[in-house]
Amino acid sequence: TGDNFLYSLPLNTVDVNTFRLISKLSATYKILDNLSFTQNANIDLIGVDEVDYDDPTTADGVNDRGTLTTAFSQNRALTSQSLLRYFTNFGQDHDFDVMAVYEYQRTNFKTFNAGGKGFASGKLKTLDSAAEPNFVGGSQTDYSFISYLGQANYAFKGRYRLTGSFRRDGSSRFGANNRWANFWSVGGSWQINEEGFLDKVGFLNNLRLRASYGTSGNADIGNFVSQELYGFGAAYQNEPGSSPAQIGNPNLTWENSNNLNVGLDFSILDSRIGGTVEY
Repeated sequence: TGDNFLYSLPLNTVDVNTFRLISKLSATYKILDNLSFTQNANIDLIGVDEVDYDDPTTADGVNDRGTLTTAFSQNRALTSQSLLRYFTNFGQDHDFDVMAVYEYQRTNFKTFNAGGKGFASGKLKTLDSAAEPNFVGGSQTDYSFISYLGQANYAFKGRYRLTGSFRRDGSSRFGANNRWANFWSVGGSWQINEEGFLDKVGFLNNLRLRASYGTSGNADIGNFVSQELYGFGAAYQNEPGSSPAQIGNPNLTWENSNNLNVGLDFSILDSRIGGTVEY
């Protein structure tokens, strides 16, 4: 190829700078002794700035007299969660709590990239110094997600626990006829080692049987795959125009799965040895 990498490697640079901001704001208001409201707000921001340069005196850049490509991408996710929780107990044996949650998420992703060629000197590494523009491009996409969740938990003497939940999720990714779906779950556990018939088994520290069954959904698809889309750009002889690009499907819906889990947790000898048997 006529390339001497010992010469070109320090000249043909790739610089990538990544900035990430993760922030969370949370506030709780105690309405009553056993009733509280919590508001959470989260921001996750990622920015990536990349510059690729091929020096005009190297084999990679000699034909175009040097090339420079700059690219920038930003991903921004905003999440808001409102949570209302009520808990109480009856005597010393019964514990009960219930929770209601509203959650909203919106994610936005955008990119921009441009390139130029023809540089009088390898020390010039900005697009303004390019003799000729090479290309320009950019895109933007976003989606939103809304969830309503209710959950109830009950415990008797700390040995027997029951839990149930119901949630309704909506995603902008699915067709207009099926954006919403319902999911639920039930579960329970039994702390067997606290029963009287095991009082004399001194080496046993923990023995818990648990089981759960529920449904869940998968929304891991493209943002606009249910939409009838048109593509825009240079249609003919560099004239702007558009044409159909994707057939719509308003019935596109969630992928559903049913999940069953049964497990037995144990530990012995002052919890030095423990394990789980699970199906």
